[in-house]
Amino acid sequence: MRSNIRKRFGAALVGACMTAGAFALAVAPSTAAQAEPIADITVKTTVTPDKTDPNAFEAKVDITNIGDLAAKDVTLHGELNNATATETPSEGWTCPQVPGANEDCKYDGDFPAGHTSTFTIPVKLVDPSKPGGFTATVNASNDGNASNNEAVAEHSTAKADVSVNLEVTEGENGEFTAVLTVKNEGEAAAKNATLKGTQTNASALADAVDGWNCPTEGQDTEVCTHNGDFAAGAESVFNFTGTVDDPSKPARLEFEVAADNDSDASNNTDAAEYTAPTEPSPSPSPTEEPSASPSAEPTDPAPGNGGEDSGDESDLPVTGTAIGGVLIAGAALLAGGIALAVVARKRRAVNAQS
Repeated sequence: MRSNIRKRFGAALVGACMTAGAFALAVAPSTAAQAEPIADITVKTTVTPDKTDPNAFEAKVDITNIGDLAAKDVTLHGELNNATATETPSEGWTCPQVPGANEDCKYDGDFPAGHTSTFTIPVKLVDPSKPGGFTATVNASNDGNASNNEAVAEHSTAKADVSVNLEVTEGENGEFTAVLTVKNEGEAAAKNATLKGTQTNASALADAVDGWNCPTEGQDTEVCTHNGDFAAGAESVFNFTGTVDDPSKPARLEFEVAADNDSDASNNTDAAEYTAPTEPSPSPSPTEEPSASPSAEPTDPAPGNGGEDSGDESDLPVTGTAIGGVLIAGAALLAGGIALAVVARKRRAVNAQS
């Protein structure tokens, strides 16, 4: 009996679950609902400076339907800013030719999905001291995405001038520090500014700097990009701390900055080397030279002429000068004696005759 009860209860439970599942599937909304096809008209501009006239440029305007449906009632509006333009209609478009005025064009018929129309527009600045160009805006009556309907074509005679300066100094505990300064010394904002750094025999990392995207892991070569334009007069300072991989060789850091509209490449690179200090080798201990030992016996004085030293000056040796004097005096006395003898003999001879 218990077995029959269990079987009936199990069957009832299975039936209830199946009924509930079927009801849930019937009332639940579908999670795999597919997106409805739309038209999506977009616009993109490309600027090419004129090679002969610095105040002129060529703008290319690409209009594309990236949606699944044909775009209806497609229009293009060009809003001029400090510029004049002469628009040549692309195939399938109707554009009124009003020199110096804003442009308004309309596509004839539906704009097919996947189709692209290209306008090539010569533009010239009205005031060359200021940037100028135009803003292109496209619309369609059934456009399903308006976030990509506008693009700007702008030109400026002013140029950017990006530069780098690197200084490396000795740090603490065998480390070195480096200060890298990146500037835009030009009159125009730098477009697509990048900073490339290369380190040889060194491991150096810099603190994060606002406005720049740099790798977070140290590598031998790194490339940083600036977020948006690098404004005229702007300055960014990178502070590095590093170590020398092989202390027997110098470490070298080299950096290069670039921008699409940079006007002077002579100041785009800078490099520096750092040699780790070496520990001075200990100098050898000085060797003491032995001094001459004093003699234990007193030194005997030199013997004099008379034998033992009596302290009398007569015992001093006779010098050559004294001997010469004695000889001269003796010769004088001898000559005088001879002269007297001659005189005496003459007198005796005179007396004898008288």
